[in-house]
Amino acid sequence: MARAGARKKTAGRSRQAIRDGEQKVVPGWVWLLLGVAMGICLSVFLVMAGFLRQPPADLPRPNPTAREPAAVAADEAAPKDEFDFFTVLPEMEVVIPEQEIEQRVNEREELAASRGPYLLQVASLRRADDAERMKAELAFLGLVADVVEVKINDVRWHRVRIGPMTSLREIDGVKRQLQSAGYSVLVLSETQ
Repeated sequence: MARAGARKKTAGRSRQAIRDGEQKVVPGWVWLLLGVAMGICLSVFLVMAGFLRQPPADLPRPNPTAREPAAVAADEAAPKDEFDFFTVLPEMEVVIPEQEIEQRVNEREELAASRGPYLLQVASLRRADDAERMKAELAFLGLVADVVEVKINDVRWHRVRIGPMTSLREIDGVKRQLQSAGYSVLVLSETQ
């Protein structure tokens, strides 16, 4: 019982000391001096242990301006301020004749034309009013769409399509425009 009373008195005094502001706080300058003293002690220990010793003065030291003989010979052989890429790049260029470019463009256009005009199908919907609404949304994007009704397995579908288009660049441009607006697009041949 005497111990319990002693604990209460000790606890009471420390709480009272905190209330009265008698708590001892170590100032910052004391911590600074302690850190500096510890740093000095550590560096003295490292010097004594041999970690931070200076090399002896009688050993030869490397000359930072000296170069190897091979580097000197290479520098003397190459003229100064001359760059190789001015001569190397023109030798590596491949010039394609204008006729070959025109021939490749014509081949692509003929291939696209042989497959027929293309259509871009934006949606296939069951309700006609939903298809008409999507057609109006596409009109706000500046695209002219058609709604085509198709019957598959006794079910009517309303397909929203843009086209026909023959230029592959035009098809790609419209497709990118639709995809950036959030539509998924199918590229179809007009024969489908």
